[in-house]
Amino acid sequence: MVKVLIDTCVLVDHLNGRPEAHAEIASHVHPAISRLTWMEVLAGAPDHAIAATRRYLDGYEVVEIGESVAEIAASIRRNSDIGLGDALTMACARAIGGVLVTRNKAVFTDADPAVRIPYE
Repeated sequence: MVKVLIDTCVLVDHLNGRPEAHAEIASHVHPAISRLTWMEVLAGAPDHAIAATRRYLDGYEVVEIGESVAEIAASIRRNSDIGLGDALTMACARAIGGVLVTRNKAVFTDADPAVRIPYE
């Protein structure tokens, strides 16, 4: 079973009712999210939905941004032009030995075997 890390854009699509995002997330047994995605989703939630959003996010394994993830992100930044937030997200996927599920084609390519772009 391949471990996956769901990027913010896919998670937000799912929360907004996009069927492709729902199908993608549902196809994975235990998808993870980064702490950065957790923060972005919670920050974007309307005030009346904060508690429900927290409960929803509790259903995911959250990959923390500790020293090992920071080291991986720093290496990604040194060797590419990827911004810090995207480097942290990719570092979280790498830290769990997983595939990043995103639709961010401006930064990532599915030619990379560690990236999955399931829809546009």
